[in-house]
Amino acid sequence: MAPIQQTVHRNWIFLLLVTLLLFLPVTIRAEMPGAEELFQKVLNSLKTVDYKGKLTFISMVPDEHPVREAVVIREAPDKQSIEFVQPDEMRGMGMVMNKDERWRLRGERPRGRRPFLSPPPNRMMEQLPLRNIQILLRNHDVRVLNGGSVAGRDTYLIELEPKMPNRPSKKFWIDVEMGVLLKVEDYDFQRRLKNVFAFSDIDFEPEIDEATFRKRQKPDERRGPRKGPEREELWSYGKGKLDLNEVRKTAKLDVIMPEQPPAGFDLQSIQVMSVGRRRNVHLSYTNGLTILSVFQSPDGEDHRRPPEDRPPWPGIKAEKANISGVECEIMSGGGMLIYRWNHKDLQLTLMGELGKEEMTGIVGSFISEVK
Repeated sequence: MAPIQQTVHRNWIFLLLVTLLLFLPVTIRAEMPGAEELFQKVLNSLKTVDYKGKLTFISMVPDEHPVREAVVIREAPDKQSIEFVQPDEMRGMGMVMNKDERWRLRGERPRGRRPFLSPPPNRMMEQLPLRNIQILLRNHDVRVLNGGSVAGRDTYLIELEPKMPNRPSKKFWIDVEMGVLLKVEDYDFQRRLKNVFAFSDIDFEPEIDEATFRKRQKPDERRGPRKGPEREELWSYGKGKLDLNEVRKTAKLDVIMPEQPPAGFDLQSIQVMSVGRRRNVHLSYTNGLTILSVFQSPDGEDHRRPPEDRPPWPGIKAEKANISGVECEIMSGGGMLIYRWNHKDLQLTLMGELGKEEMTGIVGSFISEVK
């Protein structure tokens, strides 16, 4: 080949390589699925995917075991078992879900204070507000990245950053093929890592013994299952315009609500819960990632509150504050804030993971509504 021809040939190859390199990143990005598609894939996996795996919990919450391990067995769509294997004092403890029934596994722990149990992965997934993806995307900046390998599986990484300051954020690692959440990092409103849930091993073709989802009752245990609260849904998102007067009539309680929900939040549901004669109305708000709960019940009923000198559970700090002329009790711990106050014949409780300034403002909006 003549020198001129060789030079032209080399230049042509060089230009071809440069063109491929320029267009390759675009091609890769084009193949990356969108966040809405991935969230839908996670929801579908809850209904269709069976698995057995080892799940590690890493917690920065005070008075929790910093590292816990559990065996998780799931038979889609509605059966799941989680049983702790580490630490030793929690071995055998856990929770089982079989359709509409849920119960705890007691393990062989000695009598005494029961260790705190994080919700099983099915609850973790259900409580992620993936049910309303549009609210999630409206309130957060979303990035979809290559998540690398988790439990030997290829993943997509979704990073969610709130558009408003001082709001919690999350990162999700989703199995590329199966759509199962393999890892979650949970950050508080100050961007501090709070919890990590991660599978270290997972099998999507497990042999599942149906006895896993049956109650393991000891022969000498005569007491029946503890009866939980009776729940009735009064209203939920997507069911049309809210009629507050109808809610009050059904709940037999003068429920109060601010005219405007907290910034970025939508009212998701209103339930009334009854335990014996006690009634409690639960308002649930979400911004797509964070849940705000407001409980209202008649003032003066027995709420089984702890003595004033003892917080409701370990690691919780309590203080008092005056908000809009009303005395409030504030409890904090693990990134959660709980406000309690009595007003206009009601006892109200607000629970959420926002900053103190914003939570105090939300309490003020409920108080001003009935002034």
